[in-house]
Amino acid sequence: MVTCLAFDAAAKGPRIAWTPGSAEWLIECLVSSSPSGPGAKHEQLEIIQGIRTRYASQAVYRLGLYSCETQRSAVRYPRMEAGTFSPIHISWAEASLRIGASMLLPLLIGLDRFLRRKPIDFRPFVIVALAACSLSLTIMELAARVSGPDVDLGLSRVFAGVITGIGFLGAGAMFREDSYVKGAGSAASIWAAGAIGLICGVGLLWLAGMLAGGVLLVLIVSAPFTGKYDAD
Repeated sequence: MVTCLAFDAAAKGPRIAWTPGSAEWLIECLVSSSPSGPGAKHEQLEIIQGIRTRYASQAVYRLGLYSCETQRSAVRYPRMEAGTFSPIHISWAEASLRIGASMLLPLLIGLDRFLRRKPIDFRPFVIVALAACSLSLTIMELAARVSGPDVDLGLSRVFAGVITGIGFLGAGAMFREDSYVKGAGSAASIWAAGAIGLICGVGLLWLAGMLAGGVLLVLIVSAPFTGKYDAD
């Protein structure tokens, strides 16, 4: 629990300790410690509205509650949203394990197709599975940001619509020539690029970086072996 201090400058009274657990207590402290002047009432209303939300302590910090340490000067604490640069629902080790498994297991299937000289190479298997795993982790991380009645996984339906549309775009990069399907690696990469954009949009930059790195690794390492599957 975070404990903050406010100072009643008008009455020259002692510091008032409050906690984010009680909205009414926060509002009382706010009214007694906020300065008067142009725009002060409007800012009070904004802070009160933030206090009444689930993110009481964060809202108060962002909107700038006047504290004793700064003698009533506005101090704002901008922060990146939780989960931007590190996972919050699972550990780094578990995230790496899941990403690694989503690359290794499909690679085994792809290599079987590749070594048996089937029409498609192994790259699409790995890239599509890696992107699908990343999207699944994205939904889990988004759900971990909130709890209770605030949980809304409707964004997953948006993901499904966008990814479906990108799939049609990627299909245009594929064509069959003789006994090989060419452009499948590019098509899968287009699909993965759409997933990277969605993940960046919701703020999980660490996961988008892992996905982009994985796709690049597959494309670079496989280049000497898959030239005949690429469009001329």
